[in-house]
Amino acid sequence: MRTRFARHCPAVLLSLLLVWGTAPPAAASEWTVLLDIDNGGGAEQELIFGIHPDGTDGVDPELGEVGLPPWPPSSVFDARFMIDGIEGLRIDIRDDSPTERLHEIRWQAGEGGYPITLRWDRETLTAALLTLMDGFTGDFIEPFDLSEADSLVIPPELSFIDRLDLVVLPDSVLPRPPVIDPPVPDLLAYVGQQFLEVALDEHVVDPDTPAEELTWLVSGDNPPWILITADRILRVEVPAGWSGSQVFHLRVLDPGGLEDGQDFLVSAVPGGLPTWTVRLTLENGIGDLQHGYFGLHPNATDGIDPDLGEVALPPWPPAEIFDARMLLPDELTHSQRDLRLSEPGSVEYHVQWQAGDGGYPITVSWAEDLPLGEFLIRDDIDGSFLPELDMNTAQVLVVPDSLDFVTGLIISVDPVVDTTPPLGPFDLRLTGYAPGVSAGLEWSACEEEHFAYYEVLYDSLYFTTESDFVWDWTEDADLGLQQTTTTTVLLPGDAASWNFRIRAWDAFGNPGALSHLVSAGDPVGVEVETPGTRATLLRNHPNPFNPRTRISLSLNEETSVSVDIYDLSGRRVRVLAPEDRLPPGVHRLTWDGKDDEGRSLPSGVYLCRAQAGSSIVTRKMVLLR
Repeated sequence: MRTRFARHCPAVLLSLLLVWGTAPPAAASEWTVLLDIDNGGGAEQELIFGIHPDGTDGVDPELGEVGLPPWPPSSVFDARFMIDGIEGLRIDIRDDSPTERLHEIRWQAGEGGYPITLRWDRETLTAALLTLMDGFTGDFIEPFDLSEADSLVIPPELSFIDRLDLVVLPDSVLPRPPVIDPPVPDLLAYVGQQFLEVALDEHVVDPDTPAEELTWLVSGDNPPWILITADRILRVEVPAGWSGSQVFHLRVLDPGGLEDGQDFLVSAVPGGLPTWTVRLTLENGIGDLQHGYFGLHPNATDGIDPDLGEVALPPWPPAEIFDARMLLPDELTHSQRDLRLSEPGSVEYHVQWQAGDGGYPITVSWAEDLPLGEFLIRDDIDGSFLPELDMNTAQVLVVPDSLDFVTGLIISVDPVVDTTPPLGPFDLRLTGYAPGVSAGLEWSACEEEHFAYYEVLYDSLYFTTESDFVWDWTEDADLGLQQTTTTTVLLPGDAASWNFRIRAWDAFGNPGALSHLVSAGDPVGVEVETPGTRATLLRNHPNPFNPRTRISLSLNEETSVSVDIYDLSGRRVRVLAPEDRLPPGVHRLTWDGKDDEGRSLPSGVYLCRAQAGSSIVTRKMVLLR
């Protein structure tokens, strides 16, 4: 179909149809539709109609419209549009105003006679109402929508019909699916960083449905744990000490069931090992693009790493096809991605291409914000013809026509690896406190060239290194010893006392030492008293939760303790901790939202009942699926 179309239309209109033939447009203001018409005797004609912002109700030569000469002899088959007194057009592109317009389709059957058959691809129709009927106002061919069929046959007994009326109503928009664009990026956490957040409203386009009416779903193996809040914030909670990578699938659905989805990677890396990926864009001079990726990852090897996206590709394509690839270290395999092991020392990446019909020049470009380190690029003849270029100060390299013997590039990278932890922060102090609401903190900033974020740890009981609540907070400005940093922590509960510590992390996952502890409020918790026994049952965290929450119990002395979960009807659904004698100290239990049989429980309010000695205390917990 595209080959026949190219014979009749200029390149401008051809590009419109090629784009339209691949996927429905995001808007109804610019589109084309192809009609194929044959006369029953093997002769065919193609007509193209549509909407373009540069179209008018007259003839638009720049869009491919040309007034045709008078009708040919009756022995020659011909089909045309009739517009505004013009004799005939093969192409009828109107303006993009959302108003109804009429396309008159006429033909001369020629020696082939009848039937006359019209065909179209309804899978690629525009988001508009396209109504077709005979030129007698639908007396013989009743009006119907083109989306309801893919052809129309006018039989010999209706040979008096030599015209069809096509009514176009551009502002009748068909439901369109949501689109995740731009994609949610792969997320990187450093060991010890507790959570990452992505505002999903910045990653979805849906012209039909408000954001609050969309449904977001995420699936994948835990850990880390991922939840989506009511205000469409995707939060990744990384357990302390966990490192590795997990692939998650994100889906967004509108109320009609239309959807889009994508995979994204969540990684946590240990301190001192860098991880990054740089994308290269290669163009061959006529607009053909290829992307290549190179970088470092602690899970990579010098071979093929399918888990990281590296795929061994088939042999090079024919010479007329443009292609660009990364040459992996074994010099036998090519891939679109080359990720190496994260370790100190220089590394080289090799890029090769086949120019194809576009020939030269070959243009290579990359983003401005490269990772920490030195990035140098040169031709694959050791820089003999293209001087070595610093990629940190430029974003493009062009291999001109005169260097068509250069068929690749070498990128030399000397990454920065930092294993020294931050020094500080210093002088943590409390600047304000609203019980059950918030606490203000202030401190002198740490000393760290590659600072990443501060980790504020807080709890409603005394703690040394572990706490129930953590908040990651990033200072945007450059940090120095003399700077003072302030923040306000929103408290998750109304405990009588809160204790705070803080530490800094650098961009390589190295944590600084914990600061000293500061306290707010009275040093008491939620207490259960029995003769000779003092116990504190703290609020679970997180709450609400999905799929798990952590429950903390503090004992001042050894005593018998049992912890059970009940629903609101009073039915016990889970024995979380059977009765046992526990030593003094803080004990933490995790509930995964399941009953004793391992079945996932539905969303709702549940009660955590802890019995310490002869006394009982309960806490409400909210499970949100």
